[in-house]
Amino acid sequence: MQNLFTQLKQDTQASHQALEDSYPFNLYHNEQTFCLETYRDVLCVMGIFHQCVQRAVKKAQRFHPFFVNTGFLNTEEVLNAIQQDTQQINKLLKEADKTTPHQHFCGNLAATDTTQLALINDGLFESSITQAISGMYVWLGSSMGANVILRRLQELQRSIPTNYYRCMASCAKSWVSYKQGVDELLPEFTDKTEDFASRVVNDANDWFEILINLGSQSQKNEKFTHST
Repeated sequence: MQNLFTQLKQDTQASHQALEDSYPFNLYHNEQTFCLETYRDVLCVMGIFHQCVQRAVKKAQRFHPFFVNTGFLNTEEVLNAIQQDTQQINKLLKEADKTTPHQHFCGNLAATDTTQLALINDGLFESSITQAISGMYVWLGSSMGANVILRRLQELQRSIPTNYYRCMASCAKSWVSYKQGVDELLPEFTDKTEDFASRVVNDANDWFEILINLGSQSQKNEKFTHST
């Protein structure tokens, strides 16, 4: 049987690339045209994503003890960092006499934004277990590149708040623990479900699609704000 993580890397590559090429994540293709409002959209989208994965992991705790000990995701620290960064960005924009569009999209990331969480339909996913495993995969996979983005933002020599990427970079060291934990529980579920690995991959691609759709929604709000 093909290794799950090899399969995940290969079979989500197209979705990962589509995400990087989509708004607002395409911001990082050219830092010379860096836009603070777009950066805020990145943080808002990721904040909603992290809340949704947190929700999925809590749901999966009812089915397997592995999901109880997931402190390595640094969930509260990550959400607090996003909150701090978005507040700082709003302050910078206000000081620059710019509008602060679609705060309603960002919402209060310290609490559950039911409007945005409603966009995440649990029916999209194969099961609670595969939803949680794949969500954690996308989360920790994102943390692996956080140091690179952090360094590039610092090189811009601007007052860009980077608490989120600092926090995510610290999550990267948990990749080994996550992978070992999943590898240990994998036989239990592959014995019950022959195509379990494929289901995890399908759900990972769904998470990427959700991120793309959330980004598209934030862009619509951006266009609406600037047209009024």
